[in-house]
Amino acid sequence: MGVRWEYNGSTVGVQWEYGGSTMGVRWEYNGSMVGVSTLKISLFPPCKQLIFSTGLFSGPIAVAVGDFNNDNRLDLVVANFYSNNVGVLLGYGDGTFTNPITYSTGDGSAPRAINIGYFNNDTRLDIVVSMALSNQIGILLNVGNGSFTNPAMFDIEASSYPVGIGVGDLNNDNWTDVMVVHKFLPNIAIFLGSGERIFASHNIYSTGTDSGPRSVAVADFNNDKILDIVVANSVSSNIGVLLGYGDGTFKNQTTHVTGVGSSPWSVAVGDFNKDFLMDIVVANRYSDNVGILFGSGDGTFGYSRTYSTGPLSIPLSVAVADFNRDNTLDIAVVNYYASNLRIFYGDRNGTFDDQKIYGIGYKSDPLIITVGDFNNDNWLDIAVIIQGTNSIEVLLKKC
Repeated sequence: MGVRWEYNGSTVGVQWEYGGSTMGVRWEYNGSMVGVSTLKISLFPPCKQLIFSTGLFSGPIAVAVGDFNNDNRLDLVVANFYSNNVGVLLGYGDGTFTNPITYSTGDGSAPRAINIGYFNNDTRLDIVVSMALSNQIGILLNVGNGSFTNPAMFDIEASSYPVGIGVGDLNNDNWTDVMVVHKFLPNIAIFLGSGERIFASHNIYSTGTDSGPRSVAVADFNNDKILDIVVANSVSSNIGVLLGYGDGTFKNQTTHVTGVGSSPWSVAVGDFNKDFLMDIVVANRYSDNVGILFGSGDGTFGYSRTYSTGPLSIPLSVAVADFNRDNTLDIAVVNYYASNLRIFYGDRNGTFDDQKIYGIGYKSDPLIITVGDFNNDNWLDIAVIIQGTNSIEVLLKKC
């Protein structure tokens, strides 16, 4: 197979042969070979790919997964940037979902990030969403049967443009707290949960001048049984780690470089090399790779590895899970420009040499990935926000 182009009377050609696990590429100029490349990849279609609309011109931009109606079937919640609402899609347990039930976040609010947690400790999962243009977070409390209250709003600094949300109990009081990072302010805002007004106030921690934080996650990086925070700083091209004291306060961040101009966009955590220490993986938007930083157990990270996501792929979102049930964590990353999903299958020593590529659709603009068993077959599936078609695509591992 191949293609050819003509430019100023010259012919440029590319021929390729697919051999299962490799692709040989022959580069030609005016009929003569000028180079040969070999790519080691696996194009491995999932069992089934299903598409669910989020609404015409909705602009889906974030997604989270949970069982919102306590029926042991996973549901989805999506933040719709352009239609200014949150959509809840209840799962049937076979990989399909209801049409979205929407909850307004206010005209011109532009919901940008979303997460879930038990914010009033009633055993029903609630929703937290950030509004990029109204500079707020909103809490939607679950009232049962998958229905929610309208969002209760809590203000953030003006013109902050909140873009990422993390959740966890940061002060060991058994109430879920919320972390928010902002596009236009170099800091992280921490809202400590309480039983009465949920979030009375928030504290601010710097992520560094001109850092551009985009994504946040929590884990115990120094084995003191206290949650710490990791932030992906897209402008300063580093990750920041803030070690927790256990009372909702944190040390100043320490940074770890992800590569000059790499622009880390998404962060996730897990123990990738089976040493019982938490590691970090980031999707580096401009260097077209994922980077893994291996934890030392004291809040520092000793060494790192990177794996290419393909030239001009623009990886935007990363998730961690055991997709092949070998008791070793794997990494999934969605590539915006390449319109595909790559899964890096982990080995026990922390390497990820085996990978598979799943096509999502030409110019589909995939943004965000989340993971769950959507058809109750004990295999993990994947849901991807497809902004180009205003939809969520669900990739089932097994039929």
